[in-house]
Amino acid sequence: MDSETPTFRVYLCATHRDMQAERKFLHDRVVPFLAEQVKKHGCQFELADSYPAAGDPEGEDGLGDALQAIDRCRPFFLLLLGLKQAKPRRIF
Repeated sequence: MDSETPTFRVYLCATHRDMQAERKFLHDRVVPFLAEQVKKHGCQFELADSYPAAGDPEGEDGLGDALQAIDRCRPFFLLLLGLKQAKPRRIF
């Protein structure tokens, strides 16, 4: 589809050490289903997953890329909360 096609972009945020099964289910089942549904209406669907966007999950390199991805996906943001915590990033 071309750049004029309306696109629904959703940013998926979850820790890198948690939510593996949920993330896999979204990628394998939910995303293809939503893509097919919006395609029927002349649109496209994209999921921006925080894991690939973050690059090195322990470093700060991917922070700018992740923030840009969030900005491109506005107003759609999906947060998965789990029991594990990611290491806090030192921003300053």
